[in-house]
Amino acid sequence: MTQPSRILVTGAGGFIGSHVVTALERRGAEAIPFEGDYHDEDAVEAATRSHSPVALVHSAWRLAPGSSYLDDPAHIEELRASLRLFTLSHRAGCVRLVGIGTCLEYDASAGPTPEDAPLRPRNLYGAAKAALFMSAQAWAQSTDVSFGWARLYYPFGPGEASQRLIPTVINALIRGERVATTAGLQRRSFLYVEDAADAIAAITLSDATGAFNVGSAEASSVRDIVERLAQLMGRPELVDIGTLGPRPGDPDVLWPDTRRLNDVLDWQPRKSLDQGLADTVAWWRGTTTSS
Repeated sequence: MTQPSRILVTGAGGFIGSHVVTALERRGAEAIPFEGDYHDEDAVEAATRSHSPVALVHSAWRLAPGSSYLDDPAHIEELRASLRLFTLSHRAGCVRLVGIGTCLEYDASAGPTPEDAPLRPRNLYGAAKAALFMSAQAWAQSTDVSFGWARLYYPFGPGEASQRLIPTVINALIRGERVATTAGLQRRSFLYVEDAADAIAAITLSDATGAFNVGSAEASSVRDIVERLAQLMGRPELVDIGTLGPRPGDPDVLWPDTRRLNDVLDWQPRKSLDQGLADTVAWWRGTTTSS
């Protein structure tokens, strides 16, 4: 397959999608933000007719405001809409489709999890994403579609939702507020969002099919992340580790085996964890100052 040059991106105004647009453009592709409602078949057909994309990156996935996102029933409709989007895009001439998955498709693992590990989601979000991956992959194998899947772990950086872990800690410390945490022993794979987006762009612009884990090869404890942020911001005295109880059902480890991404696409992240955290702190400080 020749490298796709005109790529439609859903969710282009969101945290991941906006960085994917930039990453694709840096790699020389024409990234076209999808500006309509991808649940609307007419809007999808109009966009594909107008722009004639040869590839699609589907990074949109909407949730009801104020919902508990892991078990929000809206995931069922997102699954349906995403499958319609894939089939309509293919009908309009897209020959390369890339979806965005989640590490929550897997069961928790004690060590690095490879892409061929069993999918055993514990919540509706992970189940809907796993169902989309399996359905789209099976469908693609019966057509001329080249289908890739970027299974994201814990991207962080500029533009992340303010209620997520890293923005919550940063903004509390900016305000001089105390930060109460659990023991923070659970380990996660944190990857700077520009690197995550570049990995998605690399997947999209290749002819490699199937799933790719997109995360850091190193797992960091939540406690370590919080303490690094406090040190970076000069406010370690504001952190209260262990004052909150553990969250029920929170996995001990979510950590990818990234060798397929490294070997098949010759891809490595550009930023270290400390560099990414420092850039994120600077971005939030700038946002707070300007608001």
